[in-house]
Amino acid sequence: MRILENKLKLLKEELTDLVASVRKTINDSMEALKNRDENLCKRIIEGDDEIDFKSIDLERKVLQIIATQHPQAEDLRIVSSILFINIDLERMADHCVDIAEETLTIVDKPHLKPLIDLPRMKDTCIEMLDGAIESFLNKDVDLAMKIIEKDDILDKLNWQIFRELLTYMMEDPRNIRRANALILISQHYERIGDHITNICERTIYIVEGKMLKTNPHQPRY
Repeated sequence: MRILENKLKLLKEELTDLVASVRKTINDSMEALKNRDENLCKRIIEGDDEIDFKSIDLERKVLQIIATQHPQAEDLRIVSSILFINIDLERMADHCVDIAEETLTIVDKPHLKPLIDLPRMKDTCIEMLDGAIESFLNKDVDLAMKIIEKDDILDKLNWQIFRELLTYMMEDPRNIRRANALILISQHYERIGDHITNICERTIYIVEGKMLKTNPHQPRY
């Protein structure tokens, strides 16, 4: 039992390290967009390999614990949840790469409009990620539910951005390239929120032994 406890502690530490890397990438993705920073975009894209390596290593250690320690009940739910959270974190980093790639398509152009709602989406993602990991580590179901509710903010901002940028495209076809890139970037932040919601659902699963499905149509990629 002591061996399993120590291994779970190490797993959580590695998970926290992966969270820090993904958190930085989310922040960097917005900085690259705001500053039209081509070099930062390229660093985000190149740095995804390091996150992938961390994710693969964490997955290997999770599977090794399952195979050698045979965790039961809540311990098994914790270990399996770390495996799925790991996948969600890796997907978040992928979305940041997509944001960087979209930014590169418009990096040579001035901003179509002041960036207001997109930074709000990024800030909401960071706030949700911090809360989701805190809820997981502390097995705090109430906090997990509060974070899940914040996903509505991202959904509303995403829709608001789409409507506004659609107007820009209709007013002048020359705006289409930049507007479309910003719409896609907005969608990527919205998807990041979906993955964070998955983490909160895992917290509820650990404590209550059942999965909460907040959105049956939510993407799993």
